[in-house]
Order: sequence, then C-alpha cells, then structure tokens
Amino acid sequence: MLAVPIKKGGAVDLVGPLSGYVAREYSQEEADAHAADFRSLQTLRTSAVNAVTAEPMALNALKRYNAQLVLSAPRLPISDKDIQVSFSWSDAFQEKKRAVQGHLNFERGCVLYNCGAVESSLGSFSDVSSAEGLKVACQHFQSAAGYFAHVRKDVINLVSGEVTPDLSEQGLSMVIQLMLAQAQACTFRKAQGQGTVKPSLLARLAQQTSVYYSQALDYAKSSGMKGVVEGSWIDLLDFHRAAYEATAQFHQAEHAHAEASNKGSGYGAEIARLELAEVLLGQALTLASKKKLDPAHAQALGDLQHNVAKRKKTAVNDNRSVYLEVVPAVSTLGPIVPASTVKPSDPQLGADTRPLFATLLPRQVRAALEEHKQQLRVSTESVESSMKQLSDEVRSHLSAVGLPGSIAAQETGGGFPQSVWAKVEAVQQAGGTWALSQKLNEVDQSAARASELLTRSRHVLSDEYAADDDFRRRCTAYNGVASRRAAAHFETDLDSFAKLYEQARQSDLALKDSFEAEDLSVLAKSRHQLDQLMPAASPGTQAPRVDTRALSQALVDLAALVKERDSATAALRRSAFRAADLAHQDLAHFAAQGLPFTAPPQGDGAGISTAAPSKELLTMLEDVRAKVLAPASLAPLKEAREEQERQVAEVMAKNHEFTQARNADETTLKRQQIIQGVNAVVTKFSDFHSQLSDASYFYGDLLARLQQIMNAIEGYVYAQQVVRQEFLEQQDAAKSKQSQEDLDAALAQRLAQELQMPPPAFPAGPATPGVPAHAAGMASFPGPRPPSTDAIAFQTPAMGQYSTATGPPVHGFGASAAGAAAAPTTAAPPSYSYQPGSGLGAPGYPPPSNSLGHMPPPTMPGAYSPSSYSMPSSTGPPFPAVLNTAAGQPAFTGAPPGYSAPPPAYPPAYGASPAPAYYSPHPVAGSMPGGLGSNPKVARLMEMGFPQDKVVAALRAHNDNEEAAANQLLSE
Repeated sequence: MLAVPIKKGGAVDLVGPLSGYVAREYSQEEADAHAADFRSLQTLRTSAVNAVTAEPMALNALKRYNAQLVLSAPRLPISDKDIQVSFSWSDAFQEKKRAVQGHLNFERGCVLYNCGAVESSLGSFSDVSSAEGLKVACQHFQSAAGYFAHVRKDVINLVSGEVTPDLSEQGLSMVIQLMLAQAQACTFRKAQGQGTVKPSLLARLAQQTSVYYSQALDYAKSSGMKGVVEGSWIDLLDFHRAAYEATAQFHQAEHAHAEASNKGSGYGAEIARLELAEVLLGQALTLASKKKLDPAHAQALGDLQHNVAKRKKTAVNDNRSVYLEVVPAVSTLGPIVPASTVKPSDPQLGADTRPLFATLLPRQVRAALEEHKQQLRVSTESVESSMKQLSDEVRSHLSAVGLPGSIAAQETGGGFPQSVWAKVEAVQQAGGTWALSQKLNEVDQSAARASELLTRSRHVLSDEYAADDDFRRRCTAYNGVASRRAAAHFETDLDSFAKLYEQARQSDLALKDSFEAEDLSVLAKSRHQLDQLMPAASPGTQAPRVDTRALSQALVDLAALVKERDSATAALRRSAFRAADLAHQDLAHFAAQGLPFTAPPQGDGAGISTAAPSKELLTMLEDVRAKVLAPASLAPLKEAREEQERQVAEVMAKNHEFTQARNADETTLKRQQIIQGVNAVVTKFSDFHSQLSDASYFYGDLLARLQQIMNAIEGYVYAQQVVRQEFLEQQDAAKSKQSQEDLDAALAQRLAQELQMPPPAFPAGPATPGVPAHAAGMASFPGPRPPSTDAIAFQTPAMGQYSTATGPPVHGFGASAAGAAAAPTTAAPPSYSYQPGSGLGAPGYPPPSNSLGHMPPPTMPGAYSPSSYSMPSSTGPPFPAVLNTAAGQPAFTGAPPGYSAPPPAYPPAYGASPAPAYYSPHPVAGSMPGGLGSNPKVARLMEMGFPQDKVVAALRAHNDNEEAAANQLLSE
C-alpha cells in the first residue's frame, strides 16, 4: 500500500502580523487582551507543521490548527490585502518545488492535504493480514480520499495564483483515485478471504480496483504531474492495474465455468478469459522485473499465476477431449462491470479545542450581538412582568374575599390548618428569614466589590493620565496619542456601569427597607406555636358543616394554572438567558461553516473592524430569537389571561355559594384572619427571595464585566508604559550614539595629526572594487564586536567610487591600503588597532553602549573625508582601502582575487628602526615598547591578545610567516 508523502511547511510568524492588525483595526487593548490567543495559534501551527508522523496525534494537531483557522477567518482576514502572511509549503512529491501564498485557504489546503497524507500512512501501516485490519485500513484510505476531495472541491479552488503540483486538479485527483483504489483493494481482499463470495462479485470488485489504479495512473502521467511523481510510483500503479485486471479475469473465468456447467456450453469463454489473465499477469511480472520493483509484489502474484495456469490447463484439456468449443477472441468477451464499494468519507473538520479569539468581534458585529442578547432579555422580562401582574391580580381577588383562609378556617380540630402549615414548613426548610438576611448580605458584598472595581479602574486611569501628562511635559519630542483621548472609551464604559450600579443600589436600599419593615417572625414559629395562635371555639357552639369540595377544587385548578404559567415563564427565562450566554458559541458555529461576520466592503476604505454585520449573521441571530420565543413556547403565556379570568369567575361563584351556606361566627372569622395573614407572609417571603436572587444575578454579571474592563485598562496602561520606556531608551541611545560619534571624530582628528604614517609601497595589481586590501594569503580574523550596519563610500584620485561591505573589524591589523605609494606629506587614515611608539598611548575602543557590547555605528571622522585622503597615481592602480565604521580600521576579509604577490612591508613603528627583512630572535632593546625589537608582526599579533612568548615561538616555527603564525595561535 502506498502512503502519500506529507508536505513540509516553512516557518511563519503569525503573532506579529495578527497582533499588529488587531491593534490597527480594533484597538491596542484588544491586541493586548488576545496576546495569549496569538501565541496559541502560533503554537498550533508549529505543531501542525511538525506533524509528519503516521500517528493519530499528528492528525489531531493538523485538525486543531485547521479548526482554529476556520473559526478565526471572519475576525482575522489573512489575505494579500489585509493581514499579509507568507505561507510557504513544499510539494509532497518534489520537496524542491515550493509555493508561497498569502491566502488563508492555501494554508488550509496544505494542512488538510497533510490530514489526508497522515490518514494514508495510517492505512498503509495497518495490519492487513486479518479481516479487522483490512477494515481499519479501508476506513483510513476512504478518510484520506475525503480530505483530498474536500481540498479539491471546497478549499484550493478559492486560491488564486500558483500552487504546488500536488494541489493541482491532476495532483489531487491522482491521490483521490489512489486512495480509493487501495480502499477497494482492502474490500476485495476481505471478500476474497471470506471464501463465500461468488466469483462474479469478486471479479467486479477486482475490476473496479483496476479501474481506480488506471485512473490514478492517467493523472500521474498527465502534463500537470509530469516530472513530479517518482517513476517507481508510476510503475507500481501500472503493476497494480494489470494485476487486479488479471485477478478480475480469473474470477470471471470461474463464473463462466459455473454458467457453462449449468447450461452445457460456454467453456470456450472460460479459456479465453484465462488466456487474457495470463497475458495481464505477464505484463505485471515483466514490469516488476524490468523496473526492479520490490520482489514482494511479484511474489504476491505467485498463487494467482499458479491457479490461472492450473485452471487453464484443465479447461483446455477438457475442451479438447469433451466440449470441443471454439475459444472466442478476447475482443468478443463481454466487459466486466465494475462494482465500487468505497467512496471518499466526509472529512472530520471539527476539533475538540477552545475557540481562539471568541471575543474578538468587529464593532458593529459586537453591537449586533449585544442587541441580540438585549432583545432576548427584554422579551423575557416583558413576559415575566405580564405574568407577575396576572398572579398579583389572582392574589388580590382571593384576598378580597378571604380565600383560601376562609376554607382553612372551616377545617375541624381547631388547630392550625395542615395545608397552610405545609407552606410555612417549606419556608423554614429554605432557611426562612435567616436565608433572606444572608442573601441581602451577599448582595451588599457584591455591590462593595463592584464599587471597588469601579473606583480602582478610575484610579488606574487617573494615574495613567497624570503619568502621561508628566511625560509629555518632560519629553516634548514625544508625539504619541494622549492617554486621555486614547482611553476615552474606557471612561464611557465606566460611566455606563456606574449608572447601572447606582440604579441597582437604589433598588437594593428599597428592598432592604421593605424587608426590615416587614414582620416575618410568624414564619419561624413551630406547628405547636401556630396551633396556640388559633382561637378556640366558644363552649357549646358548633359551626355547621359546609361542603367545600367544589370551592377547593376550583382553587386547586386556579393554582395549577398559575403554577403552569410560572413554570412556562421560568422555562422561557432559562432558555432566553442561556441563548444569550451561548451567543459566542453560536458565532463560533457560524464561523465554522465558513460564513462571513461582516458585509462585503463598500469601497470606502474601512476595515473589518467597522464593517456592518452580514445578512447571514443577522439572519442567524434572528432565527435564534425566533426559536427561543417561538409561539409554541409562548402559547401558555398568551392564553393565560383569558383562562385566568374564566377560572377566577368560577372561584368567585363557588365562594359565593360557600359564604351563603356557612355560619361565620366570631371565632371562625378570627381563624380566617390568622390564616390569611400567614398566607400573606409566605407570599411576601417568596417575593423577597425572588428579588434577592435577581439582585445576585445582576451583580454577578456586573462584576464579570467590571473585571473584564479592569483587565483591559491595566493592559492598556502597561502598554503605554512600555511605549514611553522604549521612547526614553531610543532617546538615550541616540544621545549615546552622538556622543560616541563626537569622541570618535575627535580621536581620529588627533591621530591624523600626531601619527604621520605614510602608506606602504605595494606591488601593483588589478584594482578590485569591493575587495578589502590585504596581504596575499593572509586570512582575516574575527573582530571583538558585531559589525556596524553603516557602509562608507569614498573617492580617491586613483580609484573610482567604492562602497564598503559591512564586515567584522580585524583586530591588530592596522595597515593602510595595499598598493598605495609612500606619501610623506599626506596623512593616511590611522588605524585604531595600531600600536604607537613610546610617548603615545594606544587608543582603546570606545566603551560599549549596552550590555551586549554593541555600540551605535559612528559617523565617518572628518579626517577620513575624500578631500583629506589622496594617493599619487604614479604606481599601478591600488586596491581600495575598505574602512570599517565600527572600529575605524581597514577590514581584511581575504586577499584580492588573482593576487599572489608577497606580503608588503608594513610601516615601521614610530621611533624605531626600519623593519628587518628577517626575524631576529635578539631584538634591539628599547627600539619598541616592551623591548620587542622592530618587527611589527610581533606587535600586531600581541595586539590580538596573544602572549609574547607564544608569538615569538609561532613566528619562528613558521619562518616569520605572519599568517601561518596567526592561524597556529588561533587554533591553540
């Protein structure tokens, strides 16, 4: 089984372009808030690019990254016009072929292609020696075909521009047909292994396998894939095509033999198909031998070849001796109708991962989402208000006629009615007044935290404003956006939240006053205590028995109506608030379908952050609201008023009959009043509990929003602090650079005046622009610090205009330009690394300007200007002196091409005798600092930091060859 190679992707920075776009199109606060998501997406891409193994983990990494790309596309438009990111991917079959695209669908196409490639590898590595293994492999191959088909149909056709051949129509079609061929082969082998499948069906299955291989072969040989697919692949496809067609003919021959046995004729067709199978097997085996395919492929056909030969021999002998039929020509045989049992599986594009950038929404999309949530809440609250009004009307009607206390007062026994006690007991089990006090305290604590967040947010902003104003007074060159203006939207949001907070506190105060004014102590009494409250009947009096069943049933029906209505209202509330809470998930699902958040731009230059919501998005939100507020859900609520009026009228009629029948003495009326009062207190408790629950929900939501804005404010303030700090560092760096440049220029002027060093005579040679002057054969040495980024151009009478190539300064080689004739009256450019004679201290490098040892590139000293540097043209054209701007010295990077003259004589040290032509082990004392004699090679090598004894020994060992000595010292 063949596995499709996995594409290799190049490294790409996503964090920079994405965060920059969000800061530009949304705000810096949004960019800071989503910094972790930017890094997560970068990590997901890295994992996807590195997913090159045939493991489920690799497939999951690819799927997770693709899912995040789909979800983030409406928020972060990666394209050549908006967020410009260059995705680089190689061809799966020819790694040297690469394509670079800035379109997100190109990235997705490559990622999904690798999903198919991993699936193909999982299938090829499956154990196909068992029926279960064949089933698993077949599933993997069909899944791979599904990924490739999805890329061809829905992804890559959206990409304009050049792509790699594997993503072309021919390339994708080839791998699709190959995967289907291998999946069909698994099906055939599984059916063949069962031993019960008819030969005719086996022939059709094998024929379809051959067809798939044949189609894959045609695509592999197409013009678009020419030179891309390896020859071994093409040979294998051709081999399997012939092998499975031979297999199909063999099983069809078996079918022909069975039919001939039933009909008594048709044995010639069996022989013809066996002969055709032999020819096809010969083609396959010849191809395997000629192309040197894996011997296992030819061995796999051994049994088939043996069976074909054996069956043919028997059939031919039987026909010659018994049937005597004419063997028909192959061209007259009927075709074998292929039977496909496989197809590309739908790709699994979802991934179990947290959606990134879920809260990053364009402004108008965010406004539409908030309006959607508000409509859900407002509609629910409107219904709740209407239903509460109906419930209050019921209570008012019943209370006016003394119900249900009048019925409870008729209960026998003289104690507190059981029906009312059940309500009191439920309140006590819920915590009673203590629970209300606790809820009230929790509301106060939540309000205090909200107030603290509001105050803290304003203080943080106030401190930022003060810091920004002070910074602007101190740094007048700073022209960043003022914090007071940039953070104005924070102030607006805080004002809105502050108003909501004040309104809520007023409601809290009113609720607290009502709670403290209400006497709820009766709810804490026991059953015995309530029994004691009930008045005893007068001695000798007995209230007549009145049938209350009709009135009680009417009250039960009315209570059921109210309960059903309350349940429907509560369900509506839960549904609406859940829909509001899941709005972002709805958006994620919407984005996963590839639908746009915003309408197409109208050419006004506005970015996605200010674009209007798309029609598809508005329709989706409207459908959600319609589903939540569906007529089926609202039916009990709409019909509630009519039904309530009918049942209340019935209760009133039954109560009138009850009132006429009973004899309400003074004791009964007192009992009725007590019961009615307890019922009222229970109702009041329920109202308090409901209002406090609403208050808790409100403050929970408010705290979450205030914490969110607090985090955004702190992120903004931190970003502003970083901006100001970077500005100060840039200012300090600029000042340090200027100061260093001034020091360098002054030092160069002083050296130019005091060091009158003539340039050495140098054998004439061809001038090579851009090549540093250097002694022949002398290797360059790395300098002590990174090179300057500046390049210096200068002009001499003897040479044209040259620009220096930036390179590391060479420590210790202070020669002037090679090939320059001696000019005593002209000051040659001095070298910072030159070791002067006694009486002049050696100038050191300027101190580094930062902890890394880097210093800003100084400007060219005045002594190095073209007007102050001249060379006579009496000698041959000189090599250009390439000055390194970081050290002010010639930069030696190698000998000029073609130059093979001996090294020039370096200028002698000031105050010393001329350099000898050979190295003397007995230097003249006092002729150079430290008694080193007049040999400048010793001084130069010591300037590089090597000890004197090692320098002398190295020069002696290499016969005074400075280059060889330097190489030896560097290697030690």
